[in-house]
Amino acid sequence: MTNKEIMEKYGIRNTSQIKTWMKWYRDGEIYRFDQPIGKQ
Repeated sequence: MTNKEIMEKYGIRNTSQIKTWMKWYRDGEIYRFDQPIGKQ
């Protein structure tokens, strides 16, 4: 998926949030996705 698709799907307006997620994903920190957005 492209960043644009992710932003549309999850209603994200902030590309830095996606960059943070990508970093977590690469680091294998998938558990963080279970937290509500803005509560990291």
